[in-house]
Amino acid sequence: MRSRQTSSRMNYFRSWNKLLSLSELMTKLRRARRSVALRGGYFISLFIAQCPPRDLNAAAAVGRPCRKDCSSDSSKCKNGKVCLCDHECGYSCINLGKFCSQLPAIPNAEEFQVHRGTNRLSVPSTSTQFLYDDVAEYICSPGYVKQVPTIPHYCHGRSGWTGSTVCILSCRRYNFRKARAYNLVCGRGCQTDQHCDEGLRCLCDGYCGRSCVNPDISCGRAPPAENTRITYTGEGFQRRAYYTCTPGFYLRTGDYERKCTGGGTWDGIRVSCRRITCGNPLTSVQLMGGRVINGLPGPFYVGHEITLWCSSGRRILGSGKRTCLESGLWSGEDTVCDIIDDEIRCPHPGIPINGRLTQGENFSVGNFVEFECDPGYVMIGEARQECYYFLEWSD
Repeated sequence: MRSRQTSSRMNYFRSWNKLLSLSELMTKLRRARRSVALRGGYFISLFIAQCPPRDLNAAAAVGRPCRKDCSSDSSKCKNGKVCLCDHECGYSCINLGKFCSQLPAIPNAEEFQVHRGTNRLSVPSTSTQFLYDDVAEYICSPGYVKQVPTIPHYCHGRSGWTGSTVCILSCRRYNFRKARAYNLVCGRGCQTDQHCDEGLRCLCDGYCGRSCVNPDISCGRAPPAENTRITYTGEGFQRRAYYTCTPGFYLRTGDYERKCTGGGTWDGIRVSCRRITCGNPLTSVQLMGGRVINGLPGPFYVGHEITLWCSSGRRILGSGKRTCLESGLWSGEDTVCDIIDDEIRCPHPGIPINGRLTQGENFSVGNFVEFECDPGYVMIGEARQECYYFLEWSD
């Protein structure tokens, strides 16, 4: 039994045909060359003059079963059907009273959007009834992209959907130079698992790009490196090795994370961990009339302790004892040996380790001092400082 809504649409179309012959109607549509809105929400979104001839092979390729063919000038359509351009099927007899059901689910696609007419009016994706010539577009899940080419999805004349969309893994492109530099053995390129031999899967394989790999492959233990600890996560192709430098060392070069590749080897570059050292404080302290009384001669590794002393007539500001930290810096405050006098001035600003005081011997209010770093070092703080009236240096 035909629903009341469908019957009203058919009755309206028949009443329209009483006023215009089918050939007259098609002529007007051809001249309009735009979407024609019919009562009940229908849109015939086609350019009649551009309708291609019927091509059954092309229609089959996109999944469009063809209805009875017809002509724009003399229709053979019956029972309320309309002669419309049905894309690859050419002019066909279409029953506008039928609907397309919900779109089929596609792996790795999280949602879809449906549009209607040449104005691309949005149709709720929750709808259970879609009209002839509605076009749908799938949206791939995060981490996936559409395979190219993608064939559009149309609601066709037999109340089904045409088109093809495949969501494939989003991988970096094959990089020949990187793969060669890392001595990687790359598998065959692919788009989906269907392109791979039995037992293999199409997965992202680093610089090899999307490749056919054995997900259960074993890469063995990751290459060892001095002064490191290695921890692992995952199994098979998902195996990851993480390098951590032992306490007192820092990562100088290499990749701290390495991955098992489809060729059974580990990607990345061997890590190198270098011992952490703190700067030698002797020079800066001596220039201020002080000295280091223990802990010399260095080098100064993490945990190394020193004691500093200022000569007669000078007072010590900052820390008298300092320890080399894992940050490569000394603990406490900068050590300064300042002359004891009655002058109203700022205290000695200090001389930074691995640096020098280049300008300023007068520390009175309003005077400036300037600092420079030794080659290979960068400055933290202001290179130029002023003695303020409250006898403190500007930051």
